[in-house]
Amino acid sequence: MVGARVRRQQVAYARSRGLSSRRACAVLSVARSTLEYQSRLAVRDAPALAAMRRLAAQYPRYGYRRILESS
Repeated sequence: MVGARVRRQQVAYARSRGLSSRRACAVLSVARSTLEYQSRLAVRDAPALAAMRRLAAQYPRYGYRRILESS
């Protein structure tokens, strides 16, 4: 299974070799909508991850399960 990032890289390579993006997507069986996809997950989870990193630095022996419960 290939991730969306790798598929975008494959299409970019095919485009650098002279194919149009529509043709590159057709040849590689990639949906054209994946080329413009931007994940919102990192932006949404950034505050929670920062808090978890702060707790992990403060309490290194807790582990992720205990930190997840306390955040």
